[in-house]
Formats: sequence, structure tokens, C-alpha cells
Amino acid sequence: MLDNDTQSQKVSDGSFAVQSGRDSYVGMQYSDVKDLVNVLLENNFPRLRAEAVEESKKYVDDFGEKLIKKMASNFKGDDFSFLSRPSFQASVNDGVMYVARKTNEADLDLVSDLILDKINNKNDSIVDIVSSEAISMLPRINKNIIAFLSFNHYLRFLRVVPTIYREVRTSFYYGVNLGCVLSLKEIEPIDKDYVQYLGLCMSGKHYVKKQYEIMSENAGVKYPEKDYKEKLQPGNFYYDNFLGMSLCMRKFGIDSLNDFDNLPLSNVAHKIASSYLKVNGVDIKERLKLY
Repeated sequence: MLDNDTQSQKVSDGSFAVQSGRDSYVGMQYSDVKDLVNVLLENNFPRLRAEAVEESKKYVDDFGEKLIKKMASNFKGDDFSFLSRPSFQASVNDGVMYVARKTNEADLDLVSDLILDKINNKNDSIVDIVSSEAISMLPRINKNIIAFLSFNHYLRFLRVVPTIYREVRTSFYYGVNLGCVLSLKEIEPIDKDYVQYLGLCMSGKHYVKKQYEIMSENAGVKYPEKDYKEKLQPGNFYYDNFLGMSLCMRKFGIDSLNDFDNLPLSNVAHKIASSYLKVNGVDIKERLKLY
């Protein structure tokens, strides 16, 4: 297990080892991570003025602390070879650049969770590659885009187990259940061309299963298709019955359920969204276990 109180030692290949007792090397100390992220900061931003370096350094230090705490609490294995992986160190480097540039706008929990994904999955696996791409994407997007990706992911992957109260529960999930993550008053229209340019939404594609079909399955009743392509406004079935969902879509600049289905997310976008929801307490898989 990672330990904040163990002694550290640098090894010849540039990775880090932590000494516990006499000869047992079990991981990485927080001070090592702090040293690493500060070196990466200096290497990436050598020409920053002293004031700017100091400002960025505060957030980079916080990032290092957040990362090591997540590693300590989530990683239970005894193989720490991942610490010397070039791909792992490159992702830490991407995290440093993201935090140094975004400073107080950076989501430290999100980037740390994405890096943790790399630890928990085999090197060069699809999940590892997608996590790496998600980390490198963070400096190019803002909170509003992350909110949209999370909203999109939530609606597509939410599965409400039918119960005798399923209609009420479905209305709840498609209404206010994301209030702790998304603030309606802060949502702005997304630049669809930009998110498609980044590859977060797949241009010219659409979800095969229509959103109203997913909602119908979750509710256990058949919702009308006729309003699927109609504008979300009073008189539209989905607007009248799922106001929270509809208002979010309209704030993001999406006029109908059909328009929403024409913005399918890429694997990288889904990875960013699922991590963002998870670190904000909305883990869809965990929630489904409750019912």
C-alpha cells in the first residue's frame, strides 16, 4: 500500500521507490510525487515569470497531493511497476500541464481519477489508451463542455430498474437528479463544431437507439415517437413530462431529442464524463445496486 510516512529512494531508471523497513520497496511517497510534478512544471514552463510560476505551483502541489491520496486509498496491489511506465509518467506530465494552465479552473479530482484508471488497467489496453487521451484532452475543454458530456453520458447509460414506483422514479432521474453536478443557471450553449472538431462528438453519426426508446424502457411504458423530432417547448410531450431534462438540453443549445441523438459521444468523451460523475458522487453503476 502507498504510504505517506515511508522513506523514499530514487532508482536508476528514473522511477521512484519507497522503502518500508529495511529492504522492502513498496511504492511512492507524497514528497516524490511533489518533486516529480514540480520538475515537470519547470520543464514545461521555463519562461514563465516568477509570479506566474508561483501561482501555478500552488495548484500543481495540490494536484500532487490529491493524486497520491487517491493512489493510497484506491490502489491495493503490491506491484508498483506502473510508476516507471513511460505512459503513466506522460499522463502525470499531461496532468501537470492541465493544472498549471487552468489553475483554479482545473478539476483535480477528475484528472486524478483518470490517472488512477491507468493504474488499475493493463498497460496499453484500450482503457489505458482511452484514459491517456482523456487526460490530454482536459486542457482543451472547459467546465461547460464537461457538463455537457456528463449530461449526455448520464442519459444514455442510465438504467432505472422497473418497480411499482417506476414512473415517479423515472421522472425523478430525468428531472432533478443531476442537480448536485449541473447548475442549470451556469449552463451555456455548446459549440457543436468545436466538440466535433475535438472528436468528443462523432460528426455525421447518431445513436442507434433513440433517447425516447431508452426512456420508455426505463419507465416500462411506451412514450410517443411523434414528439421526438419536435422542439422541446410547452406542448411537447417530453418538455411537459421531463422538464428538468428538457431545460438542460435547451440551455446546451439542443432543440429536440433527435438533435441530442445526433451528438453521439466518443469513447474518450464517455471516459471523461463517467469519471466526472463518479468523483461528484453520481456513479451510475453503484446507484443501480440500490434498487
